[in-house]
Amino acid sequence: MLIPTEEYARYGLDATDAGLPKRLDAIERMIRTVTRNRFQVRGARIEAASEGGVLLGASPLIGVGDTVQLTCSAANDGLYVVRAVEEGITRLDRELADEPRNRVTLVRYPADVVMGAVGMLEYDLASPKRNAGIASETLSRHSVTYRAPGAADSFAGYPLEVTAFLKPHMRACF
Repeated sequence: MLIPTEEYARYGLDATDAGLPKRLDAIERMIRTVTRNRFQVRGARIEAASEGGVLLGASPLIGVGDTVQLTCSAANDGLYVVRAVEEGITRLDRELADEPRNRVTLVRYPADVVMGAVGMLEYDLASPKRNAGIASETLSRHSVTYRAPGAADSFAGYPLEVTAFLKPHMRACF
């Protein structure tokens, strides 16, 4: 999770907007896909079984509210948010299937990625979608011209000035 719900106001976001978590989740997944960067902290990684919907293991480096990525399991691979850590048991935001082995890795986003995602969200909420693509419109004593976005001046569906923060985080694809 890029931004916990309780911190929305700190970033100027409307915490009452029910669709905001889904939008941020989509932006997070898009950032991870186009950069090919998982933003993992490999020093904060554990192997743990899952049983009864929880992880049977904990790390002192992974706490409540942190995002973790589960890999190397048959059914639990994905991103989760830690909801509780108690007595060697880690509870996540969704129940887990019983698995003998899950690799649990802490995910931490740099501040520029978080602020860039907020900028992308603001662009989504503010951009006039109904006028997209209009290059020029002229009526009597009134003229409207919009920049026609093209492949050269956009990246992942956003203008380059909105996505410039992604460049240092790009990983090579082999």
